[in-house]
Formats: sequence, C-alpha cells, structure tokens
Amino acid sequence: GDKVMQIRNNYEKEVFNGDIGLIDSVDPSARELTVRFDARTVLYDVSELDELILAARHRKLKLGFLWFGAWKNAQCYYAPPWVKTDLERFRRAQPVKGLNRMTLPLFHGMEYSTLSAFCGETLRADSRAFANLMAHLREFDGEEQTVVYIQVENETGLQGAARDHSDEADALFESEVPEEFAAYMQGPAMATLREDVRRAVEAGTPSGTWREVFTDQAEEIFQAAATARYVNAVAAAGKAEYNLPMAVNAWLEIGKAGNYPSGGPVGKMLEVWKFFAPQIDVFCPDIYVIAIVCGVVAILGHMWTIYLKFRGGKGVATSAGVFFALAPIPTTCAFITFVILVAIWGRISIGSIAACVVLPLVSWCMNYPLAEKIMVTAVGLLVIYKHIPNIKRLLSQKELKFEDGAKKRKSHENK
Repeated sequence: GDKVMQIRNNYEKEVFNGDIGLIDSVDPSARELTVRFDARTVLYDVSELDELILAARHRKLKLGFLWFGAWKNAQCYYAPPWVKTDLERFRRAQPVKGLNRMTLPLFHGMEYSTLSAFCGETLRADSRAFANLMAHLREFDGEEQTVVYIQVENETGLQGAARDHSDEADALFESEVPEEFAAYMQGPAMATLREDVRRAVEAGTPSGTWREVFTDQAEEIFQAAATARYVNAVAAAGKAEYNLPMAVNAWLEIGKAGNYPSGGPVGKMLEVWKFFAPQIDVFCPDIYVIAIVCGVVAILGHMWTIYLKFRGGKGVATSAGVFFALAPIPTTCAFITFVILVAIWGRISIGSIAACVVLPLVSWCMNYPLAEKIMVTAVGLLVIYKHIPNIKRLLSQKELKFEDGAKKRKSHENK
C-alpha cells in the first residue's frame, strides 16, 4: 500500500519520528489501520484520525478525507483481511471469465484483483463502514467543520478488460438497459456526449440489451453504470449520517478501456456517472502524467535555459536522470550502450546519440505506458537534433575524443 511517515515519537508502539511504513490494511468496522514498518506490523486506532483533525484545526486548516473502501487505484488494496479472504461472500470481478486474479501485461506483469461492483454483500459492508465513519465525523467535527469534503473510493473501475465477465455480469449485460437511462443518453445527454460515445448511441436501438443500445461503447458504459451505482449508494449512506460534499476521482483515460480502469468517472463516461451517481458533487482527475510533464520541462529547461537567453546544454545528463526514474530498465540499457561506445570510440557524442536510439527502442519493446514511450522517443529525437553539429564533425573526422577535449580544456585553464 501507500507509504506513511510517523511524525512524532510513539514509545508505546516503538515507532519514531521519521520512520517510514507501508499501509497493509484498513478495517473500518474494527476502526483499525495496520502499518508495516520493515518486518514489524503496527496497529493504529481510528481515534488517531481525531488527532489529525485537531492538529489541522489548531493550524486553522481544512481537510478532505479519502475513503479507501472497495477501491484504491482500481484494486482492493485497503479492504480488510476478512473481506479479501472471503471470496464467496465478497466476490471478485473477473476481467477474464472464471479468473478472480490475473496479471496485467501493460503494467509489467503486475498481479491484479479487485472487488466486484455487482456484489451486494460488498456494497452493504462498504456502506455500513462508511456510514459509521461519517457518523463519527459528525459527532467529533460537526460544529467546527474542519473536514469539508470526502472522496468516496479512489480511482474506481476495472483493469484488464472493458467490463466484468463473471456469470453475474454476463447475465446483466444481456439484460435490457433501464428505460430511463436509455432515454437520457439518447435525449438530454446527447449534447454533451463525447463524439465517439455520441456516435455509438446514435447507432444503437432505442431499447434493448446494452450491446444493442450502446453498440461499440456498450461494455464501458455498462461497467460505468455499475460502478457509479455502487459509489452512489456508499455516498448516500454517508450523507445520511453527515451531509458533507462527496467527490470521486478518475484515473485518466489513456489507450483503451481496461488499460485505464474501465467504468471509472473518466471524461467520456461523465454523463453515465451523473445519471447513476447524483450523490456525487465533484468529479476530479488524477493526473499521473504530471511526472512526465515535469520531466519534459526539466529537460527543455536545460537545453534552452531562460537565464542563458535560451541556450544551454544538450540535455543528456538531465534526460538520464528523468528516464532512470520513469523507465529504469530501458535507461540502464541505454547507459550501458553509452559506456561501451565511449570506451571503444572515445567520443561522448557517439555514446549519447546511440543511447538516444537504444532508449526508445527498448521502451517500445516493453510494457510501459504509451505516454512514456512517446516521451522517450520525442526527447531522444530532440537530443539527437541538438547533436547535429557533433554529427557533422564526426563525418568530417573533426570531432575531438574525450581525452583530447579534456587536454584542451586544461590548456585553456593554464593560460
């Protein structure tokens, strides 16, 4: 799970200021949070949530809390052990028919499993626990209102397929689309539907099965309807206890449904969510591409530095630092190529250009996100472009070797 840091010494639990741990599980019914510090597991009581509220109140801050119930990053990371181990009662979604667990090729073979949005028992347990939390917040913070909103679940949806393929989901997919929803999508929603969804709705029948009504967008719309219904019920249970604004967030849409969590509140599914989840007040994006954007800005800033009148270096070292973080295996291959060629030819430019060829080639051969592949390719071409003067000197055999350049610089310094 997520990393957490102990911010004050706790001698009773033997964890101290600065200790880093990983969340193992959250059990709302038992009001417990389990954190793993190295080989030790430490149990925290939910009453420490009150301490966080008091600390924020003391500093005149406002808080928004995230509820990790059935979903955290499209998986059931934080579901308590008694939920995770009872597959009969708390059914799993099946991206592949008959499989409760699978690996995701696009995510480096990561093992994947998540709770089913169609399981009533999971929904009841999630709703009860969330309602208990909201009742506690009302009692502890209702007057001061330090907590101003709640995010219900986190990055909901299903990876590995556009919809759940369990027997239950298959039967529902072949059933009739609710009449009111079909009329809504074919009427009021039509003006704001994204173009590909609008075309699919226009091509469908006025009523019928999900495939008949929503054609090539049917599976994602079906999954979005189920997920939105689930989240809406949890939010409604919470609001019945304490009526705070409720939000959801979306893993951004990159590639096809299933590469990103299908059924989540992405832009193309907003109309579906607004219909089935009226209890949700705010829809938010989760912008993971920010790391890529920051990396590109750092590289461009080194190549064309504002303070040097848009002149600067060739960006090789900065690019290496960025790519070691984003794509370590391809960057390692590129670095090895760089070292070998510089050792053989004695020219850094040869190593740099070759590394910029190897890096995108290896990236495209691996299961990295499309945005990262495009980034490394674009930056590699850009770095090669910056080396055009070096390429010309190499062709005319005027490019200095590494040791010759070092001698020349030393000679200038001595003068």
